[in-house]
Amino acid sequence: MRECALPRLSSEAVPLSRISSGAPPHKRVKVIHLTRDPRGSITSMQGLFLDWKPSLKCGPLWEDMQVYDRLVQKYPERLINVHPRGQLSLHPTKTMAKLTRFLTGRPDVSAGTHRYIKRHMNSTRYREDPLSTFNTSKNKYQSWRWQINGRLLSQIENEPSCRKVIERYGHNLFGSLDRVTDPRIPLRTSDEGPREEVLQMYSH
Repeated sequence: MRECALPRLSSEAVPLSRISSGAPPHKRVKVIHLTRDPRGSITSMQGLFLDWKPSLKCGPLWEDMQVYDRLVQKYPERLINVHPRGQLSLHPTKTMAKLTRFLTGRPDVSAGTHRYIKRHMNSTRYREDPLSTFNTSKNKYQSWRWQINGRLLSQIENEPSCRKVIERYGHNLFGSLDRVTDPRIPLRTSDEGPREEVLQMYSH
């Protein structure tokens, strides 16, 4: 969104604890806090040969989420949380409109952003590649459920800090590989059942 003159900070790689001692360092700074279910992020890391122990991932993430809660209460207009593999994957245009409104005060998504979403997030012409910006974004929603192995699932769900993060997201703790790969069991605890599109996507 080049037309946005506001400075932006993504805290996916920058711990919020760096600014937890007070307000964001400048009045015009706004924080987009990107978070993901640790079962998905750790599975992705292992797929890229990055060995992340659940405690090393979830401990800082849980602390970061608590810092976010404190900051957003004080500065609600300057922080927003987004789940890239949730909201952004399933509803890219709606989520980008929300972010545009957050950053600029305007609800309109630019023509360039619309083109990017159509070309990069609804792409059917390009081979799926975890490092590519071209993909079919809705296929990324909870795709980790069919990639994780039973040992890693158990390690993550039995790690106390990971359980706190997962429960904070409102996501189910599956407890077994059979349950995690069952598309009839929803990811979110508030869902009565999976969406039809999810059943079609992951039924084998």
